[in-house]
Amino acid sequence: MKFSYPELQETGFFQNLGFISAGAMVTVISTFEVVCGLLIMVGLFTRLAVIPLLLTISFTVLIGKFPILFEEGFWLMAHISRIDFAMFLGCVFLFITGSGFWSLDWRILPREV
Repeated sequence: MKFSYPELQETGFFQNLGFISAGAMVTVISTFEVVCGLLIMVGLFTRLAVIPLLLTISFTVLIGKFPILFEEGFWLMAHISRIDFAMFLGCVFLFITGSGFWSLDWRILPREV
């Protein structure tokens, strides 16, 4: 969506944080998220690709969603950030377990016997 409809990019979030070129920042972060997501999908350097996504999701929840907790309450914050929490827990799972049998990591990296 960020690439298909660039006019919908939420650059105001980055402008409020003090970034001068918010549009460029959104493009860089979006590209980085897509590259890491593709690495996870094919199972190449899975544990390494999950780390930046964990940082991005954590930043988004802490800066963007967590203030809703104090303004509107827990249930609205939980509803709005349910996808972020699901992605965070999925990334934590992949970081702990790594990629599976069908991944490129399984074929490339040596296994202990």
